[in-house]
Amino acid sequence: MNLTIRKAVLEDAPVLAEIHSRGWETAYAGLVPAEYLALRRPQRPAKWRENLSQPDHEVYVPVLDGKVAGFLSLHQPDEHENLPDCYYEVGGIYLDPQYYRQGIGRRLMAFAEEQARLKGKTAMMLGVFKENAPSRRFYEACGYRPDGRTDTRDYGRPLVIMRYVKDIKGSLEIRKGTIDDAPAVAEVHSRSWEVAYADLVSAEFLAQRRAERPERWRDILSGGGKSDIFVSVLDGNVVGFMSVGPPRDEDLGDAFYEVYAIYLHPDVYRRGIGRQLMELAHTLARTKGKTSMALWVFEDNAPSRRFYEACGYQPDGTGEVSEYGGRQLKTLRYQREL
Repeated sequence: MNLTIRKAVLEDAPVLAEIHSRGWETAYAGLVPAEYLALRRPQRPAKWRENLSQPDHEVYVPVLDGKVAGFLSLHQPDEHENLPDCYYEVGGIYLDPQYYRQGIGRRLMAFAEEQARLKGKTAMMLGVFKENAPSRRFYEACGYRPDGRTDTRDYGRPLVIMRYVKDIKGSLEIRKGTIDDAPAVAEVHSRSWEVAYADLVSAEFLAQRRAERPERWRDILSGGGKSDIFVSVLDGNVVGFMSVGPPRDEDLGDAFYEVYAIYLHPDVYRRGIGRQLMELAHTLARTKGKTSMALWVFEDNAPSRRFYEACGYQPDGTGEVSEYGGRQLKTLRYQREL
């Protein structure tokens, strides 16, 4: 996937107006009356020409294989938000529906935070319809949380807008793991299993695995494994890790690269760290000339499956059943193209 992000130009106005309209018609079909959606559509081309004629506008577009796939708008929060100057606002983020679930939205959100940091900002805000559950899940997966403030506006009918905020001043680093990281990686691995798999495997099995992990990770990080290990370090603490390498399945050719494992400490769930690790895996694969990715996930682990699907993965029809502490659990293989 050849994706770039650039500042929008006046010539983008027609396509942005169309993406804006299609985005609303897809996302808000059950929230906003059809008459209101139809009213907004003819107004958008002129509005976008006006917006993009302003020299200081902050509208950015993701370009995928030469085509504009969406837009991101940024600005300083309005005075009525009553927020400190350290905040920056995501005024809007929309994708052409044909580009949903390809990781583009995440790339735009990360780009927004980069732009905010360049301006010396340390926090982000945005507004989202209370009834728009998919968008709320997306923003929460990016690390945003509602701060309790709401506003009700007329969109053909009254709709509640929730304000979401995110602290972006934390220092996150992703680097190669070392043997000194073994205790922290073992703890992250154990805590993640204990939270994610509590309903899948027995407590005795989880306790057994916890006891085994410190020595196992010392062996792996001292060069005893065949994979590359990367750790996420937030404010000096290891909070996650990822293991990647060549595919283990013989039916996957040389074009594939595999994510063997990716785990985060539960305290940092839904802050975008998992996405950054996945993006690193994809970048590594591309640098090695790979064009496809693979991974395995428990069939009954719905949250992880949703995460991988949001990263562009889909099950390829391959599965297997293995024993975990006396319980038979099925895992599914997922793939995606790069």
